[in-house]
Amino acid sequence: MGTPRAGRTGWRGAELTVATVPTRLAARQIAALRGKPRASFLLAVDDIRRRGCAAAGVRLTGAGLSAICRLDLYGAWRLLTVFEAADRCVL
Repeated sequence: MGTPRAGRTGWRGAELTVATVPTRLAARQIAALRGKPRASFLLAVDDIRRRGCAAAGVRLTGAGLSAICRLDLYGAWRLLTVFEAADRCVL
């Protein structure tokens, strides 16, 4: 399994396929992941691609934060997501 890429990839049987687009910083951090943190990240991204916002975790609250969700991965690792549209998620 490789690093998530922009584009319409995901589970073919799903009605919704979400593009996951990492920021530059996220791409560097993703490339450095190893072991269980990497495995949990890849599973989380696959779930986001299939189920969209429903898989994105806990929505943060506060001024300017309502579009950001936090997903607990492994240990202290967290994934922050922002949905620009129903089919596009920035990691």
